[in-house]
Amino acid sequence: MERYLLCIPRNGISDNFRLISKCLKYAKRYDRMLIIDSIKGGLKNEFSNYFCLKHDNAQIKLSLTNEQLSELNKVSCRPPEMAGHVDKIQLKGITQENKYVIVDGNRNCILSFDFSLDHSEELLIDAWYGEGIRDFDSLNEFKLIKLVQEHIANALQKLPKEYVALHIRNTDKKVDYRPFMSSIMKEIDLPDVLVCSDNAETIEDMRTILPGKNVHTVTVLPKVNGEPIHNHGTIQKYGLDQHSLNLNMLTDLFALSGATKLLFPRETVEIRSDGVVAKKMWMSGFSELALFIKNNPNLRSQLLGY
Repeated sequence: MERYLLCIPRNGISDNFRLISKCLKYAKRYDRMLIIDSIKGGLKNEFSNYFCLKHDNAQIKLSLTNEQLSELNKVSCRPPEMAGHVDKIQLKGITQENKYVIVDGNRNCILSFDFSLDHSEELLIDAWYGEGIRDFDSLNEFKLIKLVQEHIANALQKLPKEYVALHIRNTDKKVDYRPFMSSIMKEIDLPDVLVCSDNAETIEDMRTILPGKNVHTVTVLPKVNGEPIHNHGTIQKYGLDQHSLNLNMLTDLFALSGATKLLFPRETVEIRSDGVVAKKMWMSGFSELALFIKNNPNLRSQLLGY
């Protein structure tokens, strides 16, 4: 009897790989086929349109086909409310007992399970965003597909051999980047600086903050008035192409990870309901993933097909 784990990673690429890592470890431990459905998550596209397996493995599926959906609808399931309704999953985030959870919008059941137990149901479903998961171990299983490798390689050719990279996330998560830039000026000790951000205006501002430096970008951000480009509402509002956004995201990721030095803020700014501006410690998951890949050059080469 085949047993399955349907992994539906949420949010951005770093959360995707965190959850895939968690699900992959569980699937291997309890002999389950792992199926990744990233259409409902942050990629909003098939995982297999960007990644393939480093080595063939029949127990890992990088997309959810109609044939698989038909089979999954026939088996027992956890949560049990989704048995026979796997093809109708509607993800919805709610606060339940002071905790944020992902539920099915039609049946209001939490789409997860206890990872410490070997469950009897043939199908387990987990839709989450990597909270509390600190590793990216699943990256070792993958490499970029050839078309994506070529796309990124063409973009990286425009960069000099040595450069300092800055990643400034500044849409849904705000940073006070001018004080941050003042604090790191001595670390920007090369003439070439790559700037990656989710905010086109922030990138333009960096050209004035860094006079005398050669400021580089490897992608072109759409002008969306400071709205988060990874938000589905923004994508629909401005008619953005999801596949192009994903390619840009991956290109930025590997440009950042190829830098001589990678710098990014480690705190965010929140404006409270009473108007008070507060800062708190925080690190962008995208920055964290870029740093992880930078610190593992063999993994970077594997992913890029070098």
